Amino acid sequence: MKLPITRALALQKSILPEKESDGRQGGKRFNYRLLAACGICAAVAAVFGFFLFDRGMSAAEGWYSYYAYLINEEGAVPYVDFPLLFPPLYVYCIALFTKIFGYGILALRVLGVFIYIALCVLGCLIFYKLFRSEFIAAAMGILVFAFLQSEIAQVSYDYIRFMDVCVFASIYFFLCYLEKAYARGGEERTASLSPRSHRAVIASSLFAVLASLFKQSSGLIFFFFIAAALVILLILEKNRRQAAYSLLWYVAVAAAVYLLLFALMAVQGSLGAYLHYNFGSSVGAKGGVFTILFGNFARIVAQNFWKTFPFALLFVALIGAEIYLSVSARKKDSAKYRMLLLGVFAAALVVVLVCCFLIPVFGKWAADSYIGSFTKWVFLTNMLLFLACLAIVLQRKIVHAEGEGTLFFYNYLFVSGAAFALSYAVTTSGSLGQSQVALCVGVTLGSAAYFARFAKKEIACSLLAFLFVFLGATFFARKIETVYSWWNMTVGDYWEQTEEITDIAYLNGIKVSPEYYEMYHNVVNAVEEFTDANDPIFVFPHAPIFYLLTDRHSDTYTKVQWFDVASDEEIVADIDVLREDPPKAIVFFHIPEDTIESHEETFRGGEASGLRQMQEFLGEFVQTGYTEVSSDDIGGGYIVTVHVRT
Repeated sequence: MKLPITRALALQKSILPEKESDGRQGGKRFNYRLLAACGICAAVAAVFGFFLFDRGMSAAEGWYSYYAYLINEEGAVPYVDFPLLFPPLYVYCIALFTKIFGYGILALRVLGVFIYIALCVLGCLIFYKLFRSEFIAAAMGILVFAFLQSEIAQVSYDYIRFMDVCVFASIYFFLCYLEKAYARGGEERTASLSPRSHRAVIASSLFAVLASLFKQSSGLIFFFFIAAALVILLILEKNRRQAAYSLLWYVAVAAAVYLLLFALMAVQGSLGAYLHYNFGSSVGAKGGVFTILFGNFARIVAQNFWKTFPFALLFVALIGAEIYLSVSARKKDSAKYRMLLLGVFAAALVVVLVCCFLIPVFGKWAADSYIGSFTKWVFLTNMLLFLACLAIVLQRKIVHAEGEGTLFFYNYLFVSGAAFALSYAVTTSGSLGQSQVALCVGVTLGSAAYFARFAKKEIACSLLAFLFVFLGATFFARKIETVYSWWNMTVGDYWEQTEEITDIAYLNGIKVSPEYYEMYHNVVNAVEEFTDANDPIFVFPHAPIFYLLTDRHSDTYTKVQWFDVASDEEIVADIDVLREDPPKAIVFFHIPEDTIESHEETFRGGEASGLRQMQEFLGEFVQTGYTEVSSDDIGGGYIVTVHVRT
């Protein structure tokens, strides 16, 4: 049932972005308030990033540093000389970076700080395009970044963060395209699109393709989401020829990038292996196509739907009430009040950050609150908002009533849809990670701030500002309380990282807990003492950083034997390699049984994995002809032992 045109127009006018009164004349004067908002976002991300960049060092960090070493120093080719169940772009980016700046982890951590800054600023720009409010843009940029980095199993410079930068950039340029193409009203939209709008589509397509080349699952789903958005425009818009041109530009850029990639890999002789690993082995390692695309999402929703759905529905209903009230009474924002609110918000956030770092009790209290439940709630809330906006867009009278209304609804549909697509994509890996749900935080909380248009708006905005500061503190404290944790491998909190490593190559300047400090020194010293430079060693299953730290290497094809990183067949084949040519030393991370069972239940349907077979083999193998020379308990059920062949 379509809304009557008069009600549609009233609703539409009530929720359009405010006409900015920032001193611009014809939109040409520079927006200094937006610059200030971006500056605040950059400062918060930089301060937080540099506080943490030298703290903690999980043994599972450094996979791609070692891959980069093999490429730079030994001329190795991904997929040919070592398996890689990811696209090749990230490993070559790290190879280039380490070629210039060396293999030190600290240098990569500095790179991660700049990635943080880029994400926070891009988040600010995205939500300014959507809500046209510097306060909401700055607040959402910071909260999206804070929630994104709160995921405890993430590294600031890893391939997912590279993908995030590309996704955020692609979203921003697509919003620029919508602004240039659909901001005009009525029949004016039938005019030809300007070259700038085509350039925006090209930029959006380029970053979307790059995202898919950093992480194929999430990246490809996001890429096809934008393609679907262009198809929707093609269906809804009167000027279908120009919408078709935009879609063709989008596809052409993607095709050009992929053809270039395929040509380069064909020259290297790795094209066939790339296609096999990225679209064959990687699918098998994660449990098959059906499980990846549908099974995990259905399982996650079923587990959490009824726990959080009522609260998500209530939130959407409150936003609907705000919109209804705003139809009859709407007041313009005070520019001075918005800037004051932005300053108070920034100052309060700085104070809270200082408290998180200097007062451990506060940080632990905030981190232990409700992030897990919040993740599920905000995911479902964003999904409902996306579906509601989709229903509104399909009401043709609303969409075509005014150009400004068209732009707002298109923007909102696109950003909430992109947030849902990324959230859905991360479920293909078997979980609902915070980092890929971060945009949902911006859409949900930003909508609350944007639609809060009661008569006493100052009170509502002040309460929301307080809520935003509290949530920001919670998100930041999460990472401070748990610097890194991945499948029970936990390095501890910010305050436990007290021992600075100064005598191990590539780890200089990193501060770790006493347990990790002893483990790194014991493993490196044992390997260097009992082996020569040319002796092969074997590190199992997810710590190839020790190949780099000891300058020793493996004869096995797999360098990481983790469940969704190497196929079962490859791991089993390497058992034969080890049996036929035993390495001089084995660095053995004993994986807790519950970790193995959890992965096998998720990715193998309960069947035994290649990792289990390798661990059982090594448990027996080191009992014959090997002597244990080092053993460290690093917590979480992980025992790290070094065995030397005698």
